[in-house]
Amino acid sequence: MMPWAAAGQGAWRPGLDGAAAEKAFRRWAAWLAEALYAVQPDLPDDVKDCSGLVRFCYREALRRHDREWAEQVGLDGIPAMPDAAGGARIHALLGGAVFRVKPGEYRPGDERNGSYRHFADAGHLMRFNCRRVAGEIESARAADLLFYRQLEPRQPFHSMVVTEGRVVYHTGPEGGWAGEVRRLEFDELRRHRQAKWRPVWGNPNYLGVFRWKILERG
Repeated sequence: MMPWAAAGQGAWRPGLDGAAAEKAFRRWAAWLAEALYAVQPDLPDDVKDCSGLVRFCYREALRRHDREWAEQVGLDGIPAMPDAAGGARIHALLGGAVFRVKPGEYRPGDERNGSYRHFADAGHLMRFNCRRVAGEIESARAADLLFYRQLEPRQPFHSMVVTEGRVVYHTGPEGGWAGEVRRLEFDELRRHRQAKWRPVWGNPNYLGVFRWKILERG
C-alpha cells in the first residue's frame, strides 16, 4: 500500500504501508509511552499534560528512528524494532503537522489550509484522529487510547496510552505542581480510588477504547 490510501475519487487519507507497518507503529507508540514514564522528570518540553504525551507518542512513532532522532527527543538508546513503513513519509508530507483538527477526510491542500496542525488537544485527538472501538479495556491493544470526559472546563477531556496490560498517562499540572507521568496495570486502574477514572460500565466519565485512524486494519 502507498502511504496515501484512496478514500474515494479526489480524496485521500494518510495510511501506513500494510499490516507489518501498523504493528511496528503500535510497538513504537507503546515503547515511547513507557520511555516517557522511565525518563521523568526529564520529559520533552512539549509533554506537559495528557494530550502532550499522546501527541508525542503518535508523532514520534511515525518517524525514522536512529541515533540522531534519539538525541533530538532526549531519549537514551534505541530498541531493535523496525520503523513503521510509510510513517516518515506521512510525517514529511504533512510537514510534521500530523494531527487533524477539522472534520472530514484528507483532501489535497489540507496540509496547507489548517486542517492539520502540530498541536491538538485531547478532544480534537479523539474526535478527528481516532475512532471508538470498544468499551471494555480488555479489548484494547498496544498504542490504543482510553478517553475520559470530566467536569473540568479548563481541560474536560483526558487520555491514556495503552501499552501491554497497562496504561501510561500524564496527570497534567495542578497549581504550582507540573504533574507527572504515571503507569498503572489494568487491574489497578479498575480499582482506582477515584471512581471517575475506572474504565468500567456505569462510569459516565469513561468514554471507551479508541484507536488511531491510521490503524485501519484493526
